[in-house]
Amino acid sequence: MKKIIVTVILLMIAGRFFASTYNVLDFGAKPDGRNLATTAIQKTIDFCAAQGGGVVIVPTGNYLVGTLNLRSNVEFHFEHGARLIATTDLSNYQKHNDELAGVFYTEDASHVAITGGGIVFGQGLEFMYADSAKVIGHDDRKWLRQGDDFRKVSNGVGDGPLYPKERFHQMIVFSNCTDVVLSDFACIDAPYWTFLIVHCNGVRVSGLRIDNNLLIPNSDGLDIISSSNVNVSDCNFSCGDDAIVLAGYDWHFGDPGFKRINRPSHHINISNCILRSRSSAIRIGGWDQNPMSDYFFSNIIIYESNAGINFNVRDSGGIENVFFNNIRIETRLHTGDWWGNGEPIRISAMRGVPDHKLGVIRNVFFNHISCDSENAIVLLSSDESALENVSFTNFDFHLRQGALDDVAGGNIDLRPNIVDGKSFYQSDIPVVLIEHAKNIRFDGGTITWGDMTKPYYTHAISASDVDGLKILNVSGSASPSNPKMAPVLLKNCRNVQNTLPSLPAPVDSQATSETKSLFAGLLNYLDKGIMLAHQDDTAYGFNRYTRKGYSDIKKVAGDYPAVAGWDLGHIENGADYNLDSVYFSDMKLRMREVYERGGINTLSWHVDNIATGGSAWDCALDTVVRSVLPGGANHARFLTELDRLAAFFNDLKDSKGKSFPVLFRPYHEHTGSWFWWGAQQCTPDEYNRLYRMTVRYLRDEKNVHNLLYSFSSADISTEQEFIERYPGDEWVDIVGFDCYFSDDKTDASLARYRQQMDIGLNIVTSFASAHNKIPAITETGLEGLGRSNYFTEILLPAIEPYKISYVLLWRNAWNRTDHFYAPYPGHVSAPDFIKFINHSKILMNKDISSIYKSL
Repeated sequence: MKKIIVTVILLMIAGRFFASTYNVLDFGAKPDGRNLATTAIQKTIDFCAAQGGGVVIVPTGNYLVGTLNLRSNVEFHFEHGARLIATTDLSNYQKHNDELAGVFYTEDASHVAITGGGIVFGQGLEFMYADSAKVIGHDDRKWLRQGDDFRKVSNGVGDGPLYPKERFHQMIVFSNCTDVVLSDFACIDAPYWTFLIVHCNGVRVSGLRIDNNLLIPNSDGLDIISSSNVNVSDCNFSCGDDAIVLAGYDWHFGDPGFKRINRPSHHINISNCILRSRSSAIRIGGWDQNPMSDYFFSNIIIYESNAGINFNVRDSGGIENVFFNNIRIETRLHTGDWWGNGEPIRISAMRGVPDHKLGVIRNVFFNHISCDSENAIVLLSSDESALENVSFTNFDFHLRQGALDDVAGGNIDLRPNIVDGKSFYQSDIPVVLIEHAKNIRFDGGTITWGDMTKPYYTHAISASDVDGLKILNVSGSASPSNPKMAPVLLKNCRNVQNTLPSLPAPVDSQATSETKSLFAGLLNYLDKGIMLAHQDDTAYGFNRYTRKGYSDIKKVAGDYPAVAGWDLGHIENGADYNLDSVYFSDMKLRMREVYERGGINTLSWHVDNIATGGSAWDCALDTVVRSVLPGGANHARFLTELDRLAAFFNDLKDSKGKSFPVLFRPYHEHTGSWFWWGAQQCTPDEYNRLYRMTVRYLRDEKNVHNLLYSFSSADISTEQEFIERYPGDEWVDIVGFDCYFSDDKTDASLARYRQQMDIGLNIVTSFASAHNKIPAITETGLEGLGRSNYFTEILLPAIEPYKISYVLLWRNAWNRTDHFYAPYPGHVSAPDFIKFINHSKILMNKDISSIYKSL
């Protein structure tokens, strides 16, 4: 009688009442752990089902089993002390699809349950090679900071994972079932996924404990795939792979249970759970065909995990309407070939299959969330998908430097995907990293750091290509290892509300550290003054040609200009020297000298007309730009010209062999019509495509990462004129204009120059401020210096009211006595020039000695 009462109570707790109970011992099951009990237990299940349903009782004892199949209206109930032990003889497991199922395989059933206080023991270590750990292959390590030393262990297997032998796959499978209950039992050491709930509707999971060996690969906890109306509560999972997975696969590499059913996954609630994982404690999505939506997580503790919460869109299935409340996440770096690298939250949409349109991630909300991690929070999508409307409120993010930082730190893991160089790769590490997203909100929270020493720990928040970013009521700072950095780094972001100080970044996300430092330095020096620049300054001088380096400005003023200008015209033809007879080999040496004394180099390109063979000034045709664009008759030849350009840029090395940064100003003065890329020679769209193609090819195809890209018009009269051919924030670092004083000795010409400078400076500085760009006067001057007071009475008053980075005077020709823009020794304007450069607003080479130390 007592036994019947206990059974009735347990059944009521499980939410159902079955009239009959069936004891596996009565059907011949041996509880000795040696004799196979599969047949006897299956007979019990089948008999129970044939009687219309009931409860299969498993008393205390050890039962050696292969695959069991539950039936509709059957509850499988463990008593305390009962253990199902998975046999190591794989011939006792059923094959479903292409792989072996494990201890339970149940399909097309309804009103089915596993309950009680017993244990399913998977004997996972018996299916492993215990002395050999999986490591990331050489090809996968090529993008990582530590290269072949990544996650290196001095001895032993570290954090695993072990190499598996032949093994059964999912240990407990429910496929295409309804009204499923799993409660109060434990699973130990599954050799593969522990639970698979696939194509099911109406599932209740409560009080489960999973304690898998943390060295076992693929030992997921609970995978809920293409299923709906699921409630999971009060569980404790410790797994060698993902602890909880919600996904929308219709097929998974031939694993048991998958039926290629087109059915969404939605209405799933996870609450009051404690999770530990060697991969992701919570993973949502993957290679999904079915849509996923309306997931709710509350009161979750994640500890000692390799990654915390991980969203993946890699196929057509999208994810939307996901809510998190009251979540604690603690992650750390691990060794071995585990997916994840200490990221507490990772939300990414990137291509994982070659031929399907990607799904999107939208409407994800975090409230009352605390993260203590050894890597960044990552929110990222590729430009072919979308990451939209993600919100964090009432949060606390803390990033610390871990014990394994030397062998694993400074990398981001976005596996799995098929995007070259963006799967597992080295990166600067802010607390929050955002790339290509829309409507991201942080409201009410703190961002803090541990004792960081590595230089790759950077900003509190780093955001690029974000449209709609709100950072409100947030406290935070840059990393202690980079205290001069701004808390927030913004690159190509629009519609930003930010209460923390921010800093723009180069448009090349892979720019060298020296290039990033120069970009930051150019910004910092806007508050210190205006740098003087001179074209071909040390290539030659007035009426003097030398290949050893000579500077008229240095001779007159005692110091070099802060910026030296150069031109690459004719390099596209494979010539030895440029259009002004400067040998490219000499140019590299002079540019190195500029850099090593702390100066800056800027390069223009008067590229010859590829269609006619004429010069850059050959404007007879209005089809040249069109012809060099993709699909054009001269496109392939033009890429060859860009190849020569890229080779030059990549060969700019200092005396230690390290690449140094330069400013590159292609297709300048495009608002005029004296070059083949000018306003009357191409449409705005054609010009924009030419500029973008050049940046994309150099940066993304030829791996040129030492350039800051400059966009410079001729003199302008309206902002609309300036922006009409602007290629976009994601392609430009520096904005400027060229404006010369065409002096006919009249007051009208002087007034016109002053007005043009004022209008141009208003437009460019306002635009730069609004778009996080660096403003400059990229060319100016008075040819022949016919007014001896040009520098102090005309140029200085024009530029002094504005914050601009530099002003470039054109060259002092070596072969023309009428073509010079800076004084040479003995010229009448030399005293005025000396007075000009001694003004506190004007910066020479010696005045910018710290510009490369801004990061």
